[in-house]
Amino acid sequence: MFPVILYLIINAISVNFNNAAYTASVHELVNNGKISRLSSLVQGASSLALILSSALGAALYSSTNFTIFIYVEITATGLSFLILQTMHFHYKTLDKQTYTSSQSFKSQMAGFKQGLAYVQGRLLLVGIILVAVVVNFLFTALSIGLPFILKNQLDLGNTIVGYLNSAFSFGMLAASLLMGFFSKNNNLKTKLLVPLLLLGFEFGILGLGLLAPFTVKGVGVLGSLVMFCIGVTITILNITCNVRLQTTVPTKLLGRVSSLLMVANTAVNPLGVLFFTFIFQNSGNGGFVFIINGTVMLFYTMIMTPLVMKGIKNEEKYAEK
Repeated sequence: MFPVILYLIINAISVNFNNAAYTASVHELVNNGKISRLSSLVQGASSLALILSSALGAALYSSTNFTIFIYVEITATGLSFLILQTMHFHYKTLDKQTYTSSQSFKSQMAGFKQGLAYVQGRLLLVGIILVAVVVNFLFTALSIGLPFILKNQLDLGNTIVGYLNSAFSFGMLAASLLMGFFSKNNNLKTKLLVPLLLLGFEFGILGLGLLAPFTVKGVGVLGSLVMFCIGVTITILNITCNVRLQTTVPTKLLGRVSSLLMVANTAVNPLGVLFFTFIFQNSGNGGFVFIINGTVMLFYTMIMTPLVMKGIKNEEKYAEK
């Protein structure tokens, strides 16, 4: 287990570095008018990869051994590196003295504090973090609990889990395409509050479906529809937040701000995994857990709505400036 754990730690660190660097470099890739379209295309490509990888991965694993996956991973990483070399970044020229001084630890800490102060000064970002921390914590119940309920509590097997995961990916792909077509729609109230409120309802409906005496086909159809809707909802929220960050945060602060948001949002995931693993293993019917999750998520979103609305109003004033 030691080399596996070591690999997972190094891989997680590199992925976080890569994500922060990509977010900070968007302004050097495209102009502000194309950021929304770029975010939709990136999310769509990721969703399509999730759809294809499930089928291809299952076929490859059934015909070969796990060692082949290691070589596939190395090949894919090398190919990504070659593609990266073809990309043209429009860097802004920096004064050599400024660039050199910015590498010191003291200046890096000052930059971190500057990013933190910037986030605190943007009420919408504060509201998004406060909502996202709770939503992400509750959302881990989906990845932990759904396979456990379907396989262990309902004895429906692995196939239906694949169907539901595929429906989720198709929902993400559909939302990415939709957001690409309507990239000029800047109505933050609709793009943020409506998906947040719908997410609680979707969790509740999923829980009710798992409690109802459906056949395997019934669970598959209802579950796929709900998972598709959840995929759409999550993707709209992700794209809206990313585009808002990349179009309003100054380039020099973008990496720091996005890293802070990423840490705040993902730090609760391990706690959620541990918590919901214990809950599902000790619950007689996991459908009730989803219903409770959806109810908590819905009421928490409603409580935080005034703060988010105030943040959106301040953003409008901020944009005007």
